[in-house]
Amino acid sequence: MDYKITVLPNSIELKDPLIEDFSDLLFGTTPDGTPVFDATEYCNRVETESQFNARVFMRNCKPFIEGFIKAGELDPSKMFYQNTDGHSLIHEQLVYLFLMFTSNVWLIYFNSLISDVINTGVAYSDSFLLKQAIQRIPSDVMEKIIETRKEDEQSATT
Repeated sequence: MDYKITVLPNSIELKDPLIEDFSDLLFGTTPDGTPVFDATEYCNRVETESQFNARVFMRNCKPFIEGFIKAGELDPSKMFYQNTDGHSLIHEQLVYLFLMFTSNVWLIYFNSLISDVINTGVAYSDSFLLKQAIQRIPSDVMEKIIETRKEDEQSATT
């Protein structure tokens, strides 16, 4: 059995990109206070291979969705919504499951982060590391690193 999809009577605006690495993933809140993201808009923006179908997602990921509902004591009737423009809105607790469902690249990426956490106790996203490097490494040192890399690449191709 599929989960209930609540059709919203009035449009809600989802404009907050809460996850820096996924700026095309927009979040908002339904009138009943449920935090959601716009699955349809994300798929449209990143040009996934096929159009997103909430029912296919529900059916394929049902055991995992059930786990989230039980562990988080979530209301099953507040997991899926449809905005007035027809966009599928999904409870924010399912965001990483959704990303892995839409692309095996994200499944592999998240798996590597989890492996890092298990093996070393910590994991950092690529964007976090880049931001830290930019903030902490002086420009002259960064320029020297870039120049050294260019020299290394040139000598490797000759």
